[in-house]
Amino acid sequence: MTVHENVLPMEPHRALVRTDRCIGALLVEEGKITAREVERVLERQRNEKVRFGEAAVRLGYISEDDVRFALAKQYDLPHFTPSSEGPSRELVAAFAQDLAT
Repeated sequence: MTVHENVLPMEPHRALVRTDRCIGALLVEEGKITAREVERVLERQRNEKVRFGEAAVRLGYISEDDVRFALAKQYDLPHFTPSSEGPSRELVAAFAQDLAT
């Protein structure tokens, strides 16, 4: 599967991911990589037959957390990044209400 073939059908008439939301474009939009770096990643992806994010990490352009962020955005999933202050009270309240008080 290439970056532009990332459409995963959920039902015959519906797709989970649209082709206009490929991970490379999301990373460029977020300022994580440049368009030139995308070309190098695509070349590495083709040569090594790995996923886009894995190729970008191997090239040292992005971190694994950047990949997780882009995938979460691509699939419209929530993504929480670590904070030096720890998780927010809202997050704790949502998952461990007895600890939020």
